[in-house]
Amino acid sequence: MMSSDAKTLAEYLSRLKQENDIINGQMVKYNEGLVKGEEIGKEIGRKQNALEIARNLLNRNLAIGEVSQIVGLPLAEIEGLRGF
Repeated sequence: MMSSDAKTLAEYLSRLKQENDIINGQMVKYNEGLVKGEEIGKEIGRKQNALEIARNLLNRNLAIGEVSQIVGLPLAEIEGLRGF
């Protein structure tokens, strides 16, 4: 049979482990969120870059089809840039 002090210590250590597991789980989710956010940010940057290049090419009077092929954006997106 455990003494009262040993039982209290075991309960305390068990609670600490549970809290630690919760914190570790939260940190994993936090880090996953950071990675996902970074991926989204990079994709947005690539898209903005492609749009800027497309605008520049349109300003040089390249055909919309050529611009679409060069930057890899759909024709509808390129057509939406006209006049900008």
